[in-house]
Amino acid sequence: MKIYYSPFKRITFLSIIFFLVTIIFYYKAPKNLVSDFLLFIVPFFYIVSILSVLFHLRVEKKNPVHFKNFHLTSIAIKLALYFIILIIYGVFKNDDVLPFFISFLVFYLIYTYLDVKSLISKFTK
Repeated sequence: MKIYYSPFKRITFLSIIFFLVTIIFYYKAPKNLVSDFLLFIVPFFYIVSILSVLFHLRVEKKNPVHFKNFHLTSIAIKLALYFIILIIYGVFKNDDVLPFFISFLVFYLIYTYLDVKSLISKFTK
């Protein structure tokens, strides 16, 4: 049972650290490098990651054979969601696009790495 809760603890702990670093960057960096919505990016990725882990665990318990298909489908859905968010943000807030896109990309790469690392560690045990 302890194996199932370790991704939650790891994601929560790292998200708190990322959020604290983001707050420091938000107030200390020059305003042209900081997006207005920078403080919302980490909680967004945290919620998506937690929901992803919950759904992955549910599918794995019900039918482990369908896990690969579900994982690939969930990646496609998350990418579509992220793409839609970037397009909507670019259309409605075009003066702040570049800092938001760069911040979003950085956190996307970080959380994707964490997601893959937790899956790899789960299946290598």
